[in-house]
Amino acid sequence: VSKMNFGAMASQLVNVTLSNSAFLPGAVAATPALDAGLDTLVRQIATTPSVLHLTYQLQAGEALPLARARLSALEKTLRQKWRGTGRYKLLIERMITKGAQ
Repeated sequence: VSKMNFGAMASQLVNVTLSNSAFLPGAVAATPALDAGLDTLVRQIATTPSVLHLTYQLQAGEALPLARARLSALEKTLRQKWRGTGRYKLLIERMITKGAQ
């Protein structure tokens, strides 16, 4: 007879939907407003286990490699802000979707 115990951790899912307007034109850097919002987000989820789901809505004519680079840079920024603040391992999921065409 075998016994298996499965531990389940209740996590909240935090959806963050982004578009090119959240970044400086033609760059991977976030706007000051997005950067400030990330600071607030990190403080709000610091003690409540959460999964961040980042969705980038690709607009017509927007380059996919730029969208990927923006999400990568955003995740790196979030992880830097998380160090020393968060009390658990932050899980970040990324997705790119096509926005209004």
